[in-house]
Amino acid sequence: MNMRKLILFLRLSIIIIILSPSAFAETVSTPSTLDTVDIPKIDNRSDRILRQMGEYLSNSEEFSFKAQISYDTLSDSGHIIQYGGKIDAFVLRPNKLLAEFEGDERHTRILLSNGQLRMMDLRKRLYSITATLPHIDEALDTLFETYGISVPISDFVYSNPYEILVEKVRFGTFVGVHEIQNVRTFHLAFRQKEIDWQIWIKAGPTPVPLKLVIDYKKEPGSPRYSVRFLNWDFAPRISTHFFEFHPPIDTTEISVLPVLKQEQVND
Repeated sequence: MNMRKLILFLRLSIIIIILSPSAFAETVSTPSTLDTVDIPKIDNRSDRILRQMGEYLSNSEEFSFKAQISYDTLSDSGHIIQYGGKIDAFVLRPNKLLAEFEGDERHTRILLSNGQLRMMDLRKRLYSITATLPHIDEALDTLFETYGISVPISDFVYSNPYEILVEKVRFGTFVGVHEIQNVRTFHLAFRQKEIDWQIWIKAGPTPVPLKLVIDYKKEPGSPRYSVRFLNWDFAPRISTHFFEFHPPIDTTEISVLPVLKQEQVND
């Protein structure tokens, strides 16, 4: 899992949303050993299941889903406070994406279409329009690298989700076959340098993710981010008009500035 692309739109800007812990089995090496491992160690079953999920999403030209999200934030007083929200996402490959987040702290919308990114803060009545590369993968990379912006749950809308998910993995294991709301799932757990994460993938011919949990173990308070995926639809019949942008009345356009690179800050 590429952690830099999971810091979703709750931390970095007006529409960035921070997108697993595991009771690892007895086969897990000691933490000190895992932290020095350079070659990923993922058991064959977990790798096969994760790869099948990635291929299923990759081969889908259009799809939509909903998600319920909860995330922890460390308050100034030192308390871990949990916030939540919901996401509606629509993907039309290769160049259209819409994601809307409505939660305790903000209500935002991201629209990517034909090389233009439109971002809106629906509570503050602000929006911006930014040029980017047309392909979803290229646009998401450019947004992060240039503007520090990441789209909600972006790893799952890339053209190769499997490759993105395993990029930083040091260890992965099959936990078991568990049910989520009476649906049989394969429960997998993974470890990276900065995070531990778990994923529950639906068993059967439609191997979609149903749950994701991330523990930011290096962050103060070890905050947790949790997602419950709902209502996957692989025949949503999304019209291209759905991705047209018309600024609502009484909104103000603002500019989004590139983030300073570390070498620029040091200078």
